[in-house]
Amino acid sequence: MERNGVAPLRSGGCGETTGNMIVVSRTQFLELRNHLPAATKACLQETYGISEGTWRRMREGQPIRLRTFSRIMKALDARREQALALPV
Repeated sequence: MERNGVAPLRSGGCGETTGNMIVVSRTQFLELRNHLPAATKACLQETYGISEGTWRRMREGQPIRLRTFSRIMKALDARREQALALPV
């Protein structure tokens, strides 16, 4: 089910939204962190297309823009698909 045009994560649902902002739930943040090879500026940009500031806001439970959240979710879905495509 979509909320404000953003599909929720399977494991944690959608965070709290206000206007065009969303607070990423702790469960969502932990899943994003688990898919991140390293918490560096370059890796955040390459993996999710976000800055260290956006990462910090998510980690601290502060709101981020819904369009940024949507971009992060698309990147996460792509990483999941890549992981599923890897040979066992």
